[in-house]
Amino acid sequence: MRDPQLIELEIDVARQDLETTLSQLKEVVLDKLDVKKHAKKAMGQAVTRGKQKARDLANRGKQRMIDLARRGKQQLRGTLHRIRIDARERPELALLAAAGLLVVSAWFVRRRMRG
Repeated sequence: MRDPQLIELEIDVARQDLETTLSQLKEVVLDKLDVKKHAKKAMGQAVTRGKQKARDLANRGKQRMIDLARRGKQQLRGTLHRIRIDARERPELALLAAAGLLVVSAWFVRRRMRG
C-alpha cells in the first residue's frame, strides 16, 4: 500500500495543476466573451480598410484626371495642327473663320454693353 503522505502530496500537486489550468481557461473564455474588445478591434480594422480604399479611389481618380488632361491636350494639338494645315492650303477658310470670330465677338460685346 502507498504512503498516505505521498498520496496527499500528489493530490495537492494535482489540485494546483487543476487550479492553474482552470485559471488559464477562465482568462481564455473571458477574452473570447469580451464583445466590446472584439467590436473595437473589428471597427478599427474596418476604418483602416475604409481609409485605404478611399486613398486608392482618390489616387485612381487623380490618375484618370491626369490621363484625361493629357489626352485632351494631345487632341487639341492635333486639331490646331490640322487647322494650320487647312489654313495654309485654303486661306479663304481662314479669312472666313476670322470674319465669323469677329462677328461673334462683336455680338458678345454688344450684348454685354446692353447689360
